[in-house]
Amino acid sequence: MAMPDDVKPANNIYTFLLIVAFCFMIGGVVFNMMELNQNYGLTFGGLMSPPAKAAVEAPK
Repeated sequence: MAMPDDVKPANNIYTFLLIVAFCFMIGGVVFNMMELNQNYGLTFGGLMSPPAKAAVEAPK
């Protein structure tokens, strides 16, 4: 018996849960970086550091 051509794949809850898990992991890393920056002053190679101050002020 031949399969019809319009068969669609079923929704996979495990794919959705994997995407959600990755989002939580990335969010946890970012939150951890923010907390370490605020409380301990870690900058992670300048990624979380504030912009550098200008050496010379711009003329007014």
